[in-house]
Amino acid sequence: MTGKKDAVECAMDAVAALLKKKLVPRGKLTCYESVAGRLGMHARTVGWACWRLGKKYRPLDMPYHRIICKDGKLPKRFSGPGDVEGLRELLQKEGHKVKKKLKGGYRVLHFKDCLGEPASRRKK
Repeated sequence: MTGKKDAVECAMDAVAALLKKKLVPRGKLTCYESVAGRLGMHARTVGWACWRLGKKYRPLDMPYHRIICKDGKLPKRFSGPGDVEGLRELLQKEGHKVKKKLKGGYRVLHFKDCLGEPASRRKK
């Protein structure tokens, strides 16, 4: 398990560096896959890194909450204040329209990735 822990810690550093560069500014969103493509790692690793960043930082200090699922869904687990309800409130305060889905969970309406299309869909 130490290999996985090391990978997540490295991913945390990489995601934190990307967020500190303000590549995902207030009012914009991106997805795990797009960040993973930029950093050369798996989208799930980026998700774990964001979850761990939530345990370490407040959303205003490290805007990890601006990275969501590629289809606009909010992640089922959020380590920031208020769990997923807190994430919904944070995104709404930043101007995003978030709708509750019939089968539970939330989705951002009119989601457009500010970093561009996910890496796997880019034309070469």
